[in-house]
Amino acid sequence: KREGLPVIITGDFNSFEDSQEHKLLTTGDGKGLKLADAYRTIHPKRLPDEATQNGFKGTKKGSRVDMVFFSPEWKALGATIDYTQKDGRYPSDHYPVTAELEWLASKK
Repeated sequence: KREGLPVIITGDFNSFEDSQEHKLLTTGDGKGLKLADAYRTIHPKRLPDEATQNGFKGTKKGSRVDMVFFSPEWKALGATIDYTQKDGRYPSDHYPVTAELEWLASKK
């Protein structure tokens, strides 16, 4: 049990937003923790060019598989997909997803 401790989960989930895995994390199972998707919290409208897996080719068309999830003790202030490249070369076959989160307990 997490007993009210703040939670952040990040990574390559190898599943899209409409997958059962994503839904389980963001809607909960009635017994467990319900998490928020930082990127979707900041960017509520889903767009066709949000891919995070690029195969070193610069592809943007598609959906995210890389996520930042957080528990209710946090507030999302910002989130981006970092499409940085240099001379057409990418540092990874995935684009990083970043999030700026504020721990709400720090406001008390």
